[in-house]
Amino acid sequence: MDSRKRILVVEDDSNLRESYMANLKMENYLVDGAGSLQEAIEALDKRNYHTAIVDIKLKKKDSKNEGVDVVRYIRQLDEGTESIVLSSMKDQVLERDLLKEHEVFDYIVKADLDNKGGISHLLKRVKSAIDTCRVDTRLSWETLVGQIGWPIDGDRFTAECLTRLEFKGGFQTLSSALVAACKPVMPLVRENLVDRALAFDEHEGLFRGRFWSKSQGMAIELFFWGKNVSSGTGQSKSVLMGRSILHHPKERAGLSVVIAELSGRSRSDFSNAKQRQ
Repeated sequence: MDSRKRILVVEDDSNLRESYMANLKMENYLVDGAGSLQEAIEALDKRNYHTAIVDIKLKKKDSKNEGVDVVRYIRQLDEGTESIVLSSMKDQVLERDLLKEHEVFDYIVKADLDNKGGISHLLKRVKSAIDTCRVDTRLSWETLVGQIGWPIDGDRFTAECLTRLEFKGGFQTLSSALVAACKPVMPLVRENLVDRALAFDEHEGLFRGRFWSKSQGMAIELFFWGKNVSSGTGQSKSVLMGRSILHHPKERAGLSVVIAELSGRSRSDFSNAKQRQ
């Protein structure tokens, strides 16, 4: 799984957008582009971004600053994305509102870029924004673990695992280990119309759940159980990650996690940002 930082460029001028994207890619960033408010929202729903560069006026023939709606949506998602706003003119009132109300990282007038070093200045501001960015997995973790609290189906199974492994931390230990294992695929969006994010499968003796991974931009299936990771579960799937957690060599036991790509699912099969739990 690629750990490079991801940038979203929201600019309706295709020449400028391609120019920004090309320069960012040269800095080894993963870059996506959007030319409208709708395209930006679709991109933000599918992926998590460390920084978004947003042109404040996406419709040149319209006085409405649609870029503000993009920034507002980023704040609504609350996933840690930093916003850098680009404007064709200086507007002190708009700049103040964006910095204060929407907490944008920076407001840059396009004409000023040349005086400040051109694209190199923008790249420096992007790097500073990324250094500040802290991708928030809190909501994702509530999505994942909030539905595993006692009592649930399979609680005896999990309790026996924790007891056998002699963990003093109980459920908290399990939670900490799972969040560490699942961090590469967070933020997560849970499957639509399911009662539990993770449900216990009595036939296979494990927990399983389906999510949209915004860091990977794909549907995934998550399994964890009290067996070695070499178990056959997930082996016929496209496995993204498999590891043992909370391993206890003396007891020859542990809890294992497998994350596999889930084919045949689209973003619409998973909850919208407003519906996340």
